Amino acid sequence: MLNISFNPYPTRYRLPGDLTPSRRHLNPVEGRVRECIAHALTFHGIPLGIDDKIDQLPSQEKLEALKPLRRSYLSFTVYSLKQMVAAGTISPDTAWSLFNGEWDRIENVTEDNFIGMRAAFMQEAIKLGDLPEGLSLLELEFYARAGKIGLSQYERYSKWAERLAFDGERLSEPMKEECRKALWLEMRIIEGQFGLSGLNLDVGKFTLLGGGRYRPLFREIWGSVDIFAWEPHVKSGIAIDSTIKAEIGHWMFDLLLPEYSWVSELMDRMNQTGYTANAFRENGPAEILPPEGRTFREGGFYQESGRRGYPAYPEEFPEGMREDEEEHVIAEYVEREVRKRIMRALENNEISREDVYKTYRKMGLYIVLLNLERKSKEEILYKIGSFDLKEIDEYYDLFLEKTISALKKILSDADHRMSDMREKAAKALRWVGASPALKKVLDDKDYIMRKQMEEALRNFRVY
Repeated sequence: MLNISFNPYPTRYRLPGDLTPSRRHLNPVEGRVRECIAHALTFHGIPLGIDDKIDQLPSQEKLEALKPLRRSYLSFTVYSLKQMVAAGTISPDTAWSLFNGEWDRIENVTEDNFIGMRAAFMQEAIKLGDLPEGLSLLELEFYARAGKIGLSQYERYSKWAERLAFDGERLSEPMKEECRKALWLEMRIIEGQFGLSGLNLDVGKFTLLGGGRYRPLFREIWGSVDIFAWEPHVKSGIAIDSTIKAEIGHWMFDLLLPEYSWVSELMDRMNQTGYTANAFRENGPAEILPPEGRTFREGGFYQESGRRGYPAYPEEFPEGMREDEEEHVIAEYVEREVRKRIMRALENNEISREDVYKTYRKMGLYIVLLNLERKSKEEILYKIGSFDLKEIDEYYDLFLEKTISALKKILSDADHRMSDMREKAAKALRWVGASPALKKVLDDKDYIMRKQMEEALRNFRVY
């Protein structure tokens, strides 16, 4: 892992978290696509001379003039570089150097050499990065983009990649392979960040669209990796990985959310932010943190509440929307409350700086389980405010036991209006029961009401 030092913010432009009045937003002054590139290549670390680097980015006109295939190639380049800086395997300065090299060669990209050029790009990144020896090119790529977690289940990748379905035949094989790698790594990254794996079967289908959606019945993700995507209500650029990270957030806890609610959108938002443990490697005022650390400390909200793009920071929750029941808005409000409470805990020495990110992810899991236990929004907000670290750790450490207990209670509810929830609870119990560690518990005939489980499963499709 590289020791990435902090470099100053731009003097002329605003990056995420910076409200300095004399600095201007990249968009619309410098163009939406340029903003997406600049934010992606600075969010996890700022290189030296960032003002000049932004000035030297290709113009909006040149970017928009690219043919679709070259747009896709450039998008995957930006996406990969953002992941590598986040993983700490290349420095921010190296990321900008590699981007410029790819831009210089962008007119060479064709259907025939797309895969070859991507391989050459990765070989150059690997040569300049901090990577282990004795690995294949694909293994090195996974490590470069996701660190050790990128190799955690590598032996399963090829079989999963063969089974992954795509929507129609619109995607070329080079594009499919890039989408496969993106989905696989995002699944492994979120599992590594939570310290949990196997909560859901891997994604089974990918549909390339501008927006994002997760369809649990088919384990299907709709999303894109595209710095050129445009949605009319978004006033500025969208993060290169926003849709894919958001929908992987839904995927992660699908089996633990038998009652769909704002909590599912909270998992979307907590993953969409893209925060990593690196955000807290520096101590002191926000001004000396990388943008992800600064936005964690001071940041605001996303598309639904602010109708703004990547990222809408800093911005307090709009007072007029505090009682809004729209699920995305609630999720954004709660996510901000979680960060504010964690930062207060840090200031009060309740937690150490090294524990900030771990606590953020633990609280996400804690909230999911509180929801599974049928706690109300008000009760969950009270729990966030009380910040009982002992209880938060207990829910994390006894995650499986808490899950099974909550699912059992749902399954045993005789209220016919909860029949759909009971079906989903039965499916979830079947899935967690696949774990050898739980087999003995689930084989106990007294553990659940067997007849109710059989009834719930009779007409329910289990993955």
